[in-house]
Amino acid sequence: KKRMLHFVLTDGKNKVHAMEYQHVVLLDNYPIYPGTKIQFQDIEIRNGVLLMRPSSVIWIGGGVESFRAKHVAAIKARETDTRVFQKNLLKGETPPPNFADDDL
Repeated sequence: KKRMLHFVLTDGKNKVHAMEYQHVVLLDNYPIYPGTKIQFQDIEIRNGVLLMRPSSVIWIGGGVESFRAKHVAAIKARETDTRVFQKNLLKGETPPPNFADDDL
C-alpha cells in the first residue's frame, strides 16, 4: 500500500509529530481514536518528526471514552452535512464551481 499517515501525538503536556515512514500494518488492523495508546521502540527521529516503521510501533490500545465519543459525533455531523448538501443538489441548488489549481 502506498500512503503516508501523519499523527500529532501527546502525553497530555507535550506534542510530537510522527509520520508513517514505512507501511505499519498494525495501523490497518485497529481503530485509531483520539486517546489510543501506542509505544515506540528504537525509533528514528528526523527534523523533530518520529519516523514510524513496523518494527518501531507497539500497539497498547485503550483510549479515552470522552475523546472517542466526541470524535464519533464529529464524524456523524460531517456525514449529516454531506447528506444535506446532496439533498439540496437534488432540489436544484447550484453546486460550487470545480476546483482549478492555476499555480500548476
